[in-house]
Amino acid sequence: MSSPWFLLILAGILEAFWAVGLKLSEGFTRPVSSVVTILLMLASFYFLARSMRELPLGIAYPSHSAHSLPVRQRTKANKSKQVSVKSSPI
Repeated sequence: MSSPWFLLILAGILEAFWAVGLKLSEGFTRPVSSVVTILLMLASFYFLARSMRELPLGIAYPSHSAHSLPVRQRTKANKSKQVSVKSSPI
């Protein structure tokens, strides 16, 4: 049996990736990105639930959310560096 902390860290990492996948799926309009995002969501919640068999909710959920913050912040920083080109009206 795996350590509940390992499962919790894995769930947090998967949450970060499904959050990024959610943006890439463009509102679930892109089929491949949508399927990958849904699979990552399911895996993240599965590992969170498995870790909560031994860890209390008050510890597990905040830790789960905190593990995804670095990836989310990096994604947000990369998005702000992108230059948008606006077309002029004709």
